[in-house]
Amino acid sequence: LERTIFYTMFYTGARIGEIRALTWNDIDFNNNVINIDKQAMSKVAGTETFITKPKTNSSIRKIHIPNLLVKELKKWYNKRKLKNGFNKDWRVFGDQGFIAQNTIRRMVIRMSKEANTPYITLHEFRHSYTSLLYSKEVDPKIMQQQLGHSSINITMDIYTHLEDEKSKKEIINIFDKK
Repeated sequence: LERTIFYTMFYTGARIGEIRALTWNDIDFNNNVINIDKQAMSKVAGTETFITKPKTNSSIRKIHIPNLLVKELKKWYNKRKLKNGFNKDWRVFGDQGFIAQNTIRRMVIRMSKEANTPYITLHEFRHSYTSLLYSKEVDPKIMQQQLGHSSINITMDIYTHLEDEKSKKEIINIFDKK
C-alpha cells in the first residue's frame, strides 16, 4: 500500500484529494493514463469525506504515467480484486471508503524516519514531480497539463526557484573554475 501511494503521488503530481478519490475506473492500464475528474474533501479533518469536482476546470485532466507506475498499480489492483465484493468503483486507496489524509501523512513520516531522510509534506510530492519534469526539460505546457494548472504562469512560478538555484550553480562554476 505505502509504496503504491508514494509512487502514485510522485509519478503523477496529483493533488492528495485527487489521489484519495481515484477509483479503479479512473486508471487506463493499456494507455498509461489516470483520469482526474474528482477530488475527496473533508470540511474538517476526521469528519465525513465527500466527492467534489477538482479545484478548477483545468484540473480535470488525463495524467500520462510511466510504465513503472502502471506496473505498481497493476500489482495493487490484483491484490484488491481478490477481496470479497470487489468492483472497479472501489477506491484505489481505501477500497469502499476513503483513506484518510492523516493516514498517508503518518506513513510518510514513519518511512522518512526509517530511511533517515527529511520529511516532505504530501503537497511536496507534487513539487518533486514538477522538479523532476523540469530537470528533464519537459515542455512547460506539458507540465501545465499534467499538473492541471489553469495558467502557465502558475506552473512557471512553481519552479522559478529551481531556475534561481541552477543559475547560481552555473555562475559559481564559471567563475570559480581553476
